[in-house]
Amino acid sequence: MRESICNGATFEEVYTKYHPYLVRIAMRYVQSRMDAEDLVTDCMLAYWQNRSQVENIPAYLLTSVRRRCLNWLECRRQHMQVHANLQSAEYRLLWHNIASLEATEPHALLLSEVSALIREALDRMPE
Repeated sequence: MRESICNGATFEEVYTKYHPYLVRIAMRYVQSRMDAEDLVTDCMLAYWQNRSQVENIPAYLLTSVRRRCLNWLECRRQHMQVHANLQSAEYRLLWHNIASLEATEPHALLLSEVSALIREALDRMPE
């Protein structure tokens, strides 16, 4: 990536020159080729939109890839934390339901349901 490309280069020239190298770097962070390629493509597009303000293309692209990878990793960490919290809550609810069912006597449950049905039938009878 040390070779320079003049600022008059086409998008295709910049993309062809830097894309493979940047994808390898991004993969070291995100461990997924598809995500790495998406992040690098986003960086390349951001470079192209700001190219008139960029003096050092490789430095801009490397910094951009690094920042996007770090943002991606932070979002991934937050997603995993939320997922873990949801699983933990679901586990606690499941455990509570199991404990409730184990603590309930089937005869007492059946007796209370039968009693409620009898009361309803009696309430509907004329006096």
